[in-house]
Amino acid sequence: MEKNKISNFLTPEISYLLGLITGRGEIQYNQDIKKIIIDFEYKSQKVTGGRSLDLDQKLHIQTSLDQVIIRLQNIGINVTKHISDNSISLVLKWDKEDIAWLFIKFLINGTRFSYHDFQIPEPIFESTEINKKEFLRGIGDVTGYVRPSNYYGFSEPFRHRVYIEITQQNWNLPAQLCRLL
Repeated sequence: MEKNKISNFLTPEISYLLGLITGRGEIQYNQDIKKIIIDFEYKSQKVTGGRSLDLDQKLHIQTSLDQVIIRLQNIGINVTKHISDNSISLVLKWDKEDIAWLFIKFLINGTRFSYHDFQIPEPIFESTEINKKEFLRGIGDVTGYVRPSNYYGFSEPFRHRVYIEITQQNWNLPAQLCRLL
């Protein structure tokens, strides 16, 4: 019989949430309120590359985050959306230290409080392929951006590259992502 491991208790939803937190999350808490803020930043409002595509990135992010909010609410997390000029933030709040808060805090290591120094939780490496993919999906949803590629022909079909932007302060995370992939 296999011993209980933390990775056995991960679900795709928790893995996705851990990816969001690792990519652009920040933990803030005191005795009264415990919260995690996840920022979805806007880059350019247009995608270019041969021809210009009008893309209202702010509106697209706002509407696509509704699915993320529902997904997090289905696992019992209180989530609100805050909109500013250059980003949309999801604010996850806990009024008390319940098991979900303690589990998430444990997984992301209680000594780290920002995406500038978060690392991939070790149980993700030991988890199922589905959980690994959901973790990567969470990272991609908050750090992925589109830009024109260096396509040789500069003619149709125009191609674009999706890249993941990790803060320079967190130089461990890119190596860990390579290890996970």
